[in-house]
Amino acid sequence: MKTIIISITILLLCIVQVQAQQPIDQLIAAEKKFANTSKEQTTRKAFLANVDSNCIGFNKGEEVNIFTQWTTRKEDSSKLTWAPELAIISSSGEMGVTADKRVVNGNYYSPLDCFL
Repeated sequence: MKTIIISITILLLCIVQVQAQQPIDQLIAAEKKFANTSKEQTTRKAFLANVDSNCIGFNKGEEVNIFTQWTTRKEDSSKLTWAPELAIISSSGEMGVTADKRVVNGNYYSPLDCFL
């Protein structure tokens, strides 16, 4: 009987773990899709294809609308090469954040550069 209870408990924990990973896997997949679009096309096109019109970010400590910033930016050949190295998501799956190493036109930037 103890073996059955332990086995069921382990099975339930595995199911809960798999379900908890699904939203984070979706977040990572979306980030990789964004990175691929930037690599194959341009950084501007990647942002405009993946950012909501209400997306808020920070530029040198100031709150900015990311969609507006990229909409008004002129198209160029810039490439953003990166991949998410850390992903964190809320238990509800409604909010998440990724951190990365970025290379923009050959220059490396740390994730904290956005906030400086």
